[in-house]
Amino acid sequence: MRPTPEEVLNSISYTFDELIRPDPAGPLAISYSLTVSNMLRQLMLTMKHEERAIHEDGAELRGVLRQAYGWLRANDAGGEAAAKLGTALALETDPVTPAHSSRDNWRALRGALEAAIKRMQALRGSHGDSADYRAVRQAMRDYLDGSLDREKILIDGAFTLARR
Repeated sequence: MRPTPEEVLNSISYTFDELIRPDPAGPLAISYSLTVSNMLRQLMLTMKHEERAIHEDGAELRGVLRQAYGWLRANDAGGEAAAKLGTALALETDPVTPAHSSRDNWRALRGALEAAIKRMQALRGSHGDSADYRAVRQAMRDYLDGSLDREKILIDGAFTLARR
């Protein structure tokens, strides 16, 4: 899920060092302090919920990508999107760094989804009337809706309080 904990911490560190510390009582520093507070809440929610969210999201995403992979292999033989899907679907979790590995694999799966969406959109003119095509596209839309719902837990609790 984005941003990663590392990205959030880097952003917090930069904001504190470069924007708050030079003039902590200034109006911009106060505003940035509220942002940092929101980001810290988001980081806490990420630490609490991200692993499960990635697991659930990844399982659903793999099912959708397998469906898209089958359709693309049958209807776009030799296409780059199918190859990208195959590579992403073959990824396994590294037992030494499972949380980091799962996050990286999830990102690769999302990249493959983007490639599949773009390729299928490009093929809409020749396959748009096909029930199989429409079913894969609908599965992708359904997945994206569910993914947004899963990510909501990482966002709502962090950014619904005071804002800058």
